Amino acid sequence: MSRFFLYGMISRESKANSLFFHVFKSARRGVFRIVAGMLLVAWVVAAGHAATDAELQKAASGEKLTEDEFVSVKKAVIKEAKSGFKSTGAMQQLITKLKDAPPVEIGPEKENKFQVLEHPMIALRMIVEAELAGSVLPPDQLKKHPSADKFPGAIHRAIKPEAHFCEIDVNSYRWQSTGLYAPPGEVVHVMIPEEYVDAGWKLRIGANSTTIDIPRHNKLNRFPRIDRVYDLKKRTTEVACSFGGLLYIELPTPSAKTFLAKHSDIYNLVDHYDVPPKKMVQIRFSNVVLAPRYVHGETNVQEWRATIRSYPAPYAEIGSDKVIFTLPSKFVRRLDTPDLAMEKWDELIDAMSELSGRPKDKPFPHRFLIDAHVNWGAAFAGYPINAPLGWAEAIVRGEPEWGHAHELGHLHQHRAWTYQSTSEVTVNIFAAYALEKIYGHPHERATRESVIENAQRYLSRPIEERNWMTVNGALFERLAFYTMLSYEFGWEPFKQVFREYRELPLDQHPKSDVDRASDFLIRMSRATNSNLGPYFTEWGVQVNDSALEEVKSLPAWESPMMKQAMAKAP
Repeated sequence: MSRFFLYGMISRESKANSLFFHVFKSARRGVFRIVAGMLLVAWVVAAGHAATDAELQKAASGEKLTEDEFVSVKKAVIKEAKSGFKSTGAMQQLITKLKDAPPVEIGPEKENKFQVLEHPMIALRMIVEAELAGSVLPPDQLKKHPSADKFPGAIHRAIKPEAHFCEIDVNSYRWQSTGLYAPPGEVVHVMIPEEYVDAGWKLRIGANSTTIDIPRHNKLNRFPRIDRVYDLKKRTTEVACSFGGLLYIELPTPSAKTFLAKHSDIYNLVDHYDVPPKKMVQIRFSNVVLAPRYVHGETNVQEWRATIRSYPAPYAEIGSDKVIFTLPSKFVRRLDTPDLAMEKWDELIDAMSELSGRPKDKPFPHRFLIDAHVNWGAAFAGYPINAPLGWAEAIVRGEPEWGHAHELGHLHQHRAWTYQSTSEVTVNIFAAYALEKIYGHPHERATRESVIENAQRYLSRPIEERNWMTVNGALFERLAFYTMLSYEFGWEPFKQVFREYRELPLDQHPKSDVDRASDFLIRMSRATNSNLGPYFTEWGVQVNDSALEEVKSLPAWESPMMKQAMAKAP
């Protein structure tokens, strides 16, 4: 097999036809000078220093680089790309070597994982490939990447792409699923109604929208970027992606600036949008294959079992009007009861809406993506939520676990009562409540016994080490501050207070963390008809003297659980 690759395998003798080679050659003539200047922009990082000739030579020789060296060389390559690849000396040597770096096939299986710093030349070329495939090269120049079959997955060679129609709701927002899949490296024609040509629509290929940050992530379970987005500015648009992917129509939404001028939630603020009546229009796609897709309340379960779950695309979706899960198709091939699974997930979302005081009807659903590589932490909240492959089985079983509930809880937080150091704490209020609601008993992390034990661990600290605004970590210990209140007073005070915050005009929201804590003390004390001032003080939650004075007239409260925790504390 040839060592040369760029969106297709080519021989040494045909290297002049390599797209990668063509970009660098053309840059000298100015044809691709602007394009070359755009390469790798997404990979710029603030840290690092200017690469030295020694570092460039080390990279060109194929020697291992430290993380700092890799970052420096990466920044130098970016700078060189912006200048049109005109440098001489060490940089010219590196660029020449870079286009000759061997291809790599990356996937989640152990034998296909890739270590960036072990193979710096391959990694640097991979960065360039990702940018070329992800935003620079036109559709007719994209070829199937050899990593595509490893992840997101292969389409059986016997399957022939066809033309298909789908309907989308143009009165909705954000990603609209089509149930169709673009084969890797194949040009797809998208035809939209004439009236929506200038409506700001986009076409997305691939739900895996996160670009992996390397070398912060040294071990890769998939290629760093595998999606592509196109503007739909014509009646018919050609699109393609070297990795293939599920097809979505992206509809415009109000800007974050406009949105936050009216609302103040902390993450994905979907519930503030209006819910207009549906308006369905038809979109035509050519050269695509069908993907397994279950829509709760719409898809016939018998049809799902008979045919739909066996559609050939390697990625699938099961979802409702509250949440959509996107995951490799292998996890749904034997799923007999998607309706029962989605009923349980809808219950979970409804429980979170109930606690937060939000309406249960959503203008558009949350999205939850199962990916081979998660860019931040074990999982992270966003649109979509990103989670690892190991979380997929519980999804199709309809058995929400703490991790799922935690990430969905982020989408229900409110910054008026979430302080800077507690975003990973208050999120678990929703996980604890929702899991208890759907299963009928507390999760093991929120039982009475675990709450007391966590409280004991936190309260055993010296008082000067309990500064609520600066403590890092201690997530479950500090969660006990909230769940202890739920055991003593029930969940109704939380519902009341959270509802008050949702109805509070933005200009009346507390501005600083201490003001937020003080306001929360006052509201929760009123909701429980108890003076919670001493409780806040004992936990090290900083509040204003005026807030303590305001709640002093309420009935005194002593928590039996707090007494148990304090008795165990040294």
